[in-house]
Amino acid sequence: RCGSGKISKRADSRILNNKLLWKQTRDLQVGDSLVFPVDSSIENCVYHDPEWYFLVGLWIAEGSLTAGKRAVSFDMHCDEVDHLQRVRDYYGKGTINVFNNQSRLIISSTNLANKLSVFGNKSSNKNITPLLYKLCKECFMSLLEGIITGDGYLTHKRSYRSINSASYLLLWQLHSYLLKFGLVSYLYKLRDTGQCTIENRNYVQQPLYQLALVYERDKEAELRIKKIGKARVKNLLTGNFLITGNDVSEESDNKTEIII
Repeated sequence: RCGSGKISKRADSRILNNKLLWKQTRDLQVGDSLVFPVDSSIENCVYHDPEWYFLVGLWIAEGSLTAGKRAVSFDMHCDEVDHLQRVRDYYGKGTINVFNNQSRLIISSTNLANKLSVFGNKSSNKNITPLLYKLCKECFMSLLEGIITGDGYLTHKRSYRSINSASYLLLWQLHSYLLKFGLVSYLYKLRDTGQCTIENRNYVQQPLYQLALVYERDKEAELRIKKIGKARVKNLLTGNFLITGNDVSEESDNKTEIII
């Protein structure tokens, strides 16, 4: 058992080839903890709009408030203008400026600024708390794609993507949400709080965390994400498995199969 209750690479008895194992309750042991899949009845969100959640994801990765919190700014590399155009086309307004190696989309809207502020307004406090376990699979994956678009990169010989963030809460929430879909990721701490020097000026360096999306190594997992729809969760949880919270006790029913 992992002392912190979190999945880690060292928990060999709980993870096999980056997959979760389906287990019946009679096979569980005292001290094990469980992943409870997202309720399969959530076929649509309260507000089902994947493009909106892509916008939210890009805000989490690259967004900030400007003009006295009356406008929203998205900053990306000059080669990533197409992502900004996607957001502007969806929202129906905004100005894109390209200068040096940077591109910036500014949308003047107090309403949009207020809606996005609930997901945090600086890198260290970004989160998806208002949406946690409330999104259907399509919308969650669109949200994740927005975050990856801004903060994602290929790692480990380009075999899967990872996300870096100063917000531990954000990455933990994504990690936990993915587990509920039967998708394994690893959460690391890359650096502690410290100081750095840029152009002869000293700055406080925030802690930095990484979420490695190791499930992407499995091409079949990508197909399962697309087909997850109405499929039974049991058919999706096909690898080694066990996580945070909900510890198993000696009083657990060892006859009932865990099926959501």
